[in-house]
Amino acid sequence: MLQCDDPGPNVSLGGSYPTGHGGAGWAWALVLAELAPARADAILQRGRDFGESRVICGYHYPSDIEAARLIAAGAVARLHADPGFRRTLNAARRELARAYPE
Repeated sequence: MLQCDDPGPNVSLGGSYPTGHGGAGWAWALVLAELAPARADAILQRGRDFGESRVICGYHYPSDIEAARLIAAGAVARLHADPGFRRTLNAARRELARAYPE
């Protein structure tokens, strides 16, 4: 069940494009889907749903969500070029493999 708070007057004053919440949700979904490929479909759907909830609740327009997904995908792609991120990602992958052996 989705519960929406009142977006208040700031949204109508132009606080929508793009959505930081939707972008962060999509970025997390991309990384988590990479870490748990067996659950990728469900994780990515949840990431999409999180962004869509911003539209349903009246905080953003659909174009805000699309822009946020593009920005998030670019940011995650850029992170893959960072050796520190790759080390952390690989450590998380090993930790998950120990916690959830297949």
